[in-house]
Amino acid sequence: MEGGIRLDYRRECIDELRNYQSKLRSLQSLPEEAKICDAQMDGVRSVRLDATPVKGGGSSREDFLINTILKKDKVKENLKIVSGQVAQIEKALDGLTPKQRRILELFYIRRESGYIQRLCAEFNECERQIYYDKDEALRQYTISKYGITEL
Repeated sequence: MEGGIRLDYRRECIDELRNYQSKLRSLQSLPEEAKICDAQMDGVRSVRLDATPVKGGGSSREDFLINTILKKDKVKENLKIVSGQVAQIEKALDGLTPKQRRILELFYIRRESGYIQRLCAEFNECERQIYYDKDEALRQYTISKYGITEL
């Protein structure tokens, strides 16, 4: 264990799966947020160069424009990061059997009340077997995502 820090890959994977739906929603909202920034920048009039700045800096219009540019840059950066994260999650999910994927979906991605009973009925298995299958599915997902077998 180098440096005394050890990443808990299993915990990371559980958190990724629990946040997957929110990340998918952000892939829809972030481009809209970038459009709003564009519209705000289009609405800003140009800065007068012959105006004397107020003591301590520029005008409030300049500040608004700078903040909008910074916000748009951050939104674009977030979109790129989240897109990559979602693609990695989907690649790891694609490495699972349909049964494993369904189990992880109901345990972490789209948890609904009665999910254990639903899985028991769907796969004609007891609760104990479903929990065993969940652990195996999570192990396979973790290996697909991080390539780690020492869990």
